[in-house]
Amino acid sequence: MRTLINHELGYDHFRTFLNHHRVAEARRLLDDRHRTDKLVTVALDSGFASLASFNRAFRAIEGRTPSDYRAAIRQTDGSDAHLAKAGI
Repeated sequence: MRTLINHELGYDHFRTFLNHHRVAEARRLLDDRHRTDKLVTVALDSGFASLASFNRAFRAIEGRTPSDYRAAIRQTDGSDAHLAKAGI
């Protein structure tokens, strides 16, 4: 299993592999209907043991905090809604 993860999939450690999948789930939860969930809820539902480890892994993978990610989504959605109302 280690050879597959390290050599075939290109992850340096099993934890890195796992955190990539956890962050992908967190991105899904931060999108759509889960947007009002608290970040600690998203962290725990994504498989992280704490908010601190969630923030650390998310920032390492995404290059920004979960809060910044959520704010960017809301800003994009708000802009799209504003354009739709304007008929653009």
